Amino acid sequence: MRNFAFSFLTVLDLKNIQLHNVRCISLFAPAFALLKGKILVFIRMKDLAL
Repeated sequence: MRNFAFSFLTVLDLKNIQLHNVRCISLFAPAFALLKGKILVFIRMKDLAL
Protein backbone atom coordinates (compact mmCIF):
# COMPACT_ATOMS: atom_id res chain seq x y z
CA MET A 1 0.00 0.00 0.00
CA ARG A 2 2.81 2.38 0.86
CA ASN A 3 4.48 1.70 -2.48
CA PHE A 4 1.26 2.58 -4.29
CA ALA A 5 1.02 5.91 -2.45
CA PHE A 6 4.67 6.60 -3.21
CA SER A 7 4.28 5.90 -6.93
CA PHE A 8 1.14 8.03 -7.01
CA LEU A 9 3.03 10.94 -5.43
CA THR A 10 5.87 10.43 -7.88
CA VAL A 11 3.45 10.64 -10.80
CA LEU A 12 1.98 13.86 -9.39
CA ASP A 13 5.49 15.20 -8.92
CA LEU A 14 6.38 14.43 -12.54
CA LYS A 15 3.22 16.18 -13.73
CA ASN A 16 4.12 19.26 -11.67
CA ILE A 17 7.64 19.26 -13.10
CA GLN A 18 6.23 19.00 -16.64
CA LEU A 19 3.85 21.91 -15.98
CA HIS A 20 6.72 23.95 -14.58
CA ASN A 21 8.85 23.18 -17.65
CA VAL A 22 6.02 24.16 -20.01
CA ARG A 23 5.60 27.44 -18.12
CA CYS A 24 9.34 28.14 -18.30
CA ILE A 25 9.44 27.33 -22.01
CA SER A 26 6.45 29.58 -22.75
CA LEU A 27 8.22 32.37 -20.85
CA PHE A 28 11.61 31.86 -22.48
CA ALA A 29 10.47 31.04 -26.03
CA PRO A 30 9.79 34.68 -27.08
CA ALA A 31 13.07 35.89 -25.60
CA PHE A 32 14.93 33.02 -27.27
CA ALA A 33 13.25 33.76 -30.61
CA LEU A 34 14.25 37.42 -30.29
CA LEU A 35 17.83 36.47 -29.49
CA LYS A 36 17.95 34.04 -32.43
CA GLY A 37 16.60 36.75 -34.74
CA LYS A 38 19.24 39.22 -33.56
CA ILE A 39 22.01 36.67 -34.09
CA LEU A 40 20.72 35.88 -37.60
CA VAL A 41 20.58 39.60 -38.45
CA PHE A 42 24.10 40.04 -37.07
CA ILE A 43 25.39 37.16 -39.24
CA ARG A 44 23.66 38.63 -42.32
CA MET A 45 25.16 42.07 -41.66
CA LYS A 46 28.60 40.46 -41.33
CA ASP A 47 28.10 38.60 -44.63
CA LEU A 48 27.04 41.84 -46.34
CA ALA A 49 30.05 43.67 -44.92
CA LEU A 50 32.33 41.00 -46.42
